[in-house]
Amino acid sequence: MRLNTIGTHTGYQIFGAFSAVPTPFWRGSLTLIAAPPGVGKTSWALDMVADAAAQGVPAAIGCYEHTEQELAERLRRQAAGKAFGPHPEDPNDIHAPIVERMLARAGNTVLLHLDSETDTLRTFEDMLLHDEGFPADGPALVVLDYIQRAPVVNRMGQLITDDTRAGEAAAALKRMALEHGWGVVGISAMEKTSFTPDDLELLRANPEQTLATLLGDERLVYEADRVFVLYRLETLSCGCCYRWARLTAKNRLGRAGVDEVLFWGQRTLATLPSTDAPINEGAQ
Repeated sequence: MRLNTIGTHTGYQIFGAFSAVPTPFWRGSLTLIAAPPGVGKTSWALDMVADAAAQGVPAAIGCYEHTEQELAERLRRQAAGKAFGPHPEDPNDIHAPIVERMLARAGNTVLLHLDSETDTLRTFEDMLLHDEGFPADGPALVVLDYIQRAPVVNRMGQLITDDTRAGEAAAALKRMALEHGWGVVGISAMEKTSFTPDDLELLRANPEQTLATLLGDERLVYEADRVFVLYRLETLSCGCCYRWARLTAKNRLGRAGVDEVLFWGQRTLATLPSTDAPINEGAQ
């Protein structure tokens, strides 16, 4: 196509902003979320798909770790947190009418438990298209939790189960996003499981270095359009809430940098104002 035949409008087709993600989702995009174990990757992804479904966008999460019932329970707790805060006076608030209404608005969220031995990414894609009625060409939000556990079949028809699977999985997810016009999110493991205050300060000053901490080959980073990395900064006195540093290490539609998020256990998430304070302040 010649340049003078292309219009001036952007080639990125934005279709929604969900769960306080710093930039909106666009068709054909691949987003990676990485963090050490237990920081809240899955909880954030669940909040994204529930928010998208509540806005009428087809939304799904396929998870190799949690059952569908466990995912549904976590969504219920997040809804209760949004309604009542992280420390309810009444333990029955998780089934309160306001919580039920919030869940009903996100009732079309698709929750799928995947088998890490048999459910390849192509199987996951077929489930969404043929069982769940996702558009073959249209906006949708699709999350895979997580990339390093996905059985991947390469172009030679061989099943890959070694350390190169993360790059193959990222390439397959990017193909899925482009082919159907979906926004796809892959949750990724990291080589480092903890970070010192000095580590965090260095990564804040040089966010691109965070990409080297992802677990997998170079295609994992190459295929992604944006990468968010989460670090725990401070555990609050209650013991179930803490502050994240959310580092945007790569973003085709925005800037790299750091902002903070308050994580209320498994109840909900709340974005905090961006801060210029040192990233190691209060870190543990």
